Amino acid sequence: MKHYVMMLKLTGQGIQNLDQIGDLMRAVTEDWGLLGGKAEAYAVMGEYDFIVHGTAKNDEDITWFAAQVAHSGLLTPQTMRAFTDAEMDAIFEDPPAEPLRIIRTLRE
Repeated sequence: MKHYVMMLKLTGQGIQNLDQIGDLMRAVTEDWGLLGGKAEAYAVMGEYDFIVHGTAKNDEDITWFAAQVAHSGLLTPQTMRAFTDAEMDAIFEDPPAEPLRIIRTLRE
């Protein structure tokens, strides 16, 4: 399973239902579970109203899910793929190519 972080902002319509924010957070995590993954939601202070960290099988599923969340009209999502330390190790242990030309140029 791949990891994702979804940062969410309430829309004007979402703010009108602020007293139901807990229900909305639970709905997002339960619906995420329909993708076969698990998720946890946290209300946060700052630019976003809450974040969700979860797992999903692939980028296509989470892209579809983010579109559905946006379509609700209650939330505006921004989604990022997250990598574990083991995944990062694997990326750099077996790079897909030699250093790019721009990197070689900078080193000269």
